[in-house]
Amino acid sequence: MNKLLNWLDKKHHRIILFYAIFTISAWWILKNQIAFSYPLTKITTVTELTIMTQLKDATVITRWSAIYLDYGLNVSRFLSAIHLEDWIFLSLGGLFCLKIPNYKISTLIRSLMISELGLNLQLGYTVLSATNSYDTLEIMNSVKRFAFIELGVSLIFMGLLFVYFLRLCFHEYSD
Repeated sequence: MNKLLNWLDKKHHRIILFYAIFTISAWWILKNQIAFSYPLTKITTVTELTIMTQLKDATVITRWSAIYLDYGLNVSRFLSAIHLEDWIFLSLGGLFCLKIPNYKISTLIRSLMISELGLNLQLGYTVLSATNSYDTLEIMNSVKRFAFIELGVSLIFMGLLFVYFLRLCFHEYSD
């Protein structure tokens, strides 16, 4: 235990630890987004959109959409749908958005947080427009378009987070 505490005495090591925890939570979220979007990129008919019912627990927005469609606006159910990895992602992501001297981590995290916010808003808009539309072909095309965008963004950020983690581990910064 003393070795761990001695290791954590350095600022760089604390940043590595918190960034590793953030990366694991972000990877969990990005993995769920990939698992959500990949099957949606393969749909060819409108009847295959029923696959979305199997993917309702993939992301926060899909859980909220399922709750909204089943129960309407229910704040307590919305809050209970936010999982631990979502809270860790939001809290550590918010902290890493602040500038840390001698580290360029905030630029990557800011772009990740902004893209996640944009993807979640776009998913919410796609779900709301799909529930209000009667044109099934347009619904299918908008879902596929969103799925391709989410798949690409998730894969890119998974790679970037890992590369930056390696950079943090193998590059010493001065305190």
